[in-house]
Amino acid sequence: MQARHPLASAAAVIERLSPYRRRVVFHSISGVLTVDRRPDDYVMNFPARPTEPVEPPPGLTEALGARPVEVATDHFNYLVLLESAGQVRSLSPDMAVINRPTVRA
Repeated sequence: MQARHPLASAAAVIERLSPYRRRVVFHSISGVLTVDRRPDDYVMNFPARPTEPVEPPPGLTEALGARPVEVATDHFNYLVLLESAGQVRSLSPDMAVINRPTVRA
């Protein structure tokens, strides 16, 4: 069975199916993802995905509406560094272009 949202799935397992369990482990395409129960909440540990700097793929700058300071990839997605938090807040990206497989950001 594929979990659609690991945190919700882990909470269901811990709260309903196995109340003494303190950890739920999921195996995903990205690697092992764990959810640990704490006294008042849950903590998800996402798999690490090291990145490497790359040139922006064609169309990314235009789709973002901003020129990245730096672009990196983890071979699944692109990570874009912009000048400031204000620049990020003011973005109005063209999501149709962003969602294309070659320009996923």
